[in-house]
Amino acid sequence: RTLMYFPSDGAFFPKQCEQVLAKFDNTVAMAKFGIRQLKWLYENKYINIPVHEKMFHIPHAVDETHYYPFTPERKLQARLSFNIPPKAFVVGVVARNQGRKFLDRTMKAFSRVVWGDKENKPINDIYLFMHSDPFDNAAPVDLINLCRRYKIEHRVIWSGLNFLRGFTMERMRDVYNVMDIHFLSTSGEGFGIPTIEAMACGVPSVITDFTSSAELIEENGKVGETVKLLGVPKVDYSKVDDFDNYDKVYAKTHELNMQGLTGTWDVERGLCDINDAAAKIRKLYYDRDLLAKYAKEGREKVLKYYSWDKVVFPMWLKL
Repeated sequence: RTLMYFPSDGAFFPKQCEQVLAKFDNTVAMAKFGIRQLKWLYENKYINIPVHEKMFHIPHAVDETHYYPFTPERKLQARLSFNIPPKAFVVGVVARNQGRKFLDRTMKAFSRVVWGDKENKPINDIYLFMHSDPFDNAAPVDLINLCRRYKIEHRVIWSGLNFLRGFTMERMRDVYNVMDIHFLSTSGEGFGIPTIEAMACGVPSVITDFTSSAELIEENGKVGETVKLLGVPKVDYSKVDDFDNYDKVYAKTHELNMQGLTGTWDVERGLCDINDAAAKIRKLYYDRDLLAKYAKEGREKVLKYYSWDKVVFPMWLKL
């Protein structure tokens, strides 16, 4: 028997990949988004193979005994080890410097926060902590040059990651714990492991409202903020019936988004609205009670839905 564990990280499915899924006895979607998307594509005759009918959903997971929130004293030590000002408000990024992550939009949104605009004052104690290699061979743009362009080089701190040599899990625990917010301006995620790792460390996320992100952030309790797509209305997830009225609430704007970019394999990529991203970061900067609420409930959500030992391993064993 054969089984395939698969992601889907954009609108529409990669061209003809449903034919690959059809070769397996069973398929397992990393995110419920994958099942919902393929069901919608089949029912609307975009694909002609009912691959969704033999799918299971088993999420990725995190070891909550390894990723956990630090005490204030230990958090301070971790910050000093990265040369982060002790009292800074830190917006952190964990992402490979590659095209799909759209890290140029990270710089643009962060600059809006730092310098403010006609309606918002500049914020003087906020820093961007980048766990990403600015010299990655896959880099689509020069992020250091963009820092200079938007005059935020004095507010951006790099973790020292080299894309050929990853950090240890112990050091990654430090990476998450120096953050106040985990921010990702991605164009789509097949799941989003850094999101649940950040949640396990008590760090709320601000992420592009596309593909699987809302599933992690909004479904079964809101524990962060989703950023609307450029030129697309924000989904009101309070009106989503158990996240299953995909065709009525999500697909009509996000699957059929005309404002995005068409990428490889004809997958549609979503563009996060940098103004909305900046607004969501400012929202959590000024509302520390909400930030603390998201931090506490995000950790609880991980324990309930994304624990290896308590939830996900038993699902695999059952399958």
